[in-house]
Amino acid sequence: WPGTEILDVLYDIGRAEGRDAYRFLREAAEKNGFDAGYAGETDALINYAYSAGKRGESDVPAEVAVMLLRRPLSAESAHYRIAALTLMAEFQGGEALGQLIREFRSENERVRRTAINLAGRIPGEYVTSVLCSQLKEVPAYIASDLITVLGLRGDRSASGPISQLLFNSVQEIRIPGVLAYARLEGSEGVETLIDYMRSFPYYEDQSIAVEALSFIADSTGRQKVADAIADSPPVTQANMIMFVASGGEPVYFPLIARYCNSQNNTVSEAAYEALPDVSQPGDIEMLISMALQNSNDQRAVNVITAIARSVQYSDNQVNASEVFSRSVAKSGYNRTLVAALPLIGDR
Repeated sequence: WPGTEILDVLYDIGRAEGRDAYRFLREAAEKNGFDAGYAGETDALINYAYSAGKRGESDVPAEVAVMLLRRPLSAESAHYRIAALTLMAEFQGGEALGQLIREFRSENERVRRTAINLAGRIPGEYVTSVLCSQLKEVPAYIASDLITVLGLRGDRSASGPISQLLFNSVQEIRIPGVLAYARLEGSEGVETLIDYMRSFPYYEDQSIAVEALSFIADSTGRQKVADAIADSPPVTQANMIMFVASGGEPVYFPLIARYCNSQNNTVSEAAYEALPDVSQPGDIEMLISMALQNSNDQRAVNVITAIARSVQYSDNQVNASEVFSRSVAKSGYNRTLVAALPLIGDR
């Protein structure tokens, strides 16, 4: 392994300009077979190639990349393969796409993911179309990473090919497809995500769809989800209820309160949990009635929280507190209502 002084010299040469420095570093690296054990020469050559490329000498990074690619890939040499791909993507752009795509199937995970990420950074609709064409050509674990990159790429022309994979039977493909599709379609993708939630009742699918909806659905989109609750399976209903309530819009209180009476326990539990997010002062009497009719401890906690929120957000807290206090006394000091008193905070 080279000493510190030699490494310092090689580092300086790697930063130098002029073809003499290039020839010296190239010969030194070739002599040692670009061996990882002689990292000083090869790393200095890579630094030189990058600097030369920035100076407009595009032939240098191209030549160095070819040299590095000739080296057999191993765990020890993977970083040199990554350096080669980075040089190609940086200074050859679309011309590097072929090599990058070949590396999509690399057995080395670092190399494979680097190749996919680098390909995703190359601009142009043509590149997007080529990457989309690979979605059905590669195994699911590769397609998964490629879908994510296409979503981050932001080219909406990828939306169609990705939407075709949303309802794939392989979860490894459709899960990243949800977020990618949402990023590309924005608020216009709400209806498709509703269909997705109705199609896949599994926890991971429901969670990712709610996450996607949370950053693309505006008030109009939230209303579309609310309208879709009735015709959805119970698990989806529960998740849609939680999503609709998460916006904190009181207009959805009657809808959420209605689902508290659902015969499906999953749906009713979600509705009770969502109550505090949408309650407002005008809902106090209904909440009091729900508290009096409820013997479930956890549901009672949610109703208590909703009552407290309603009183605290009232324009006339004193009046709201008095209404609530009278209801407590009238109920014979119902334990659920009594439990809400400390949360209200009115002496």
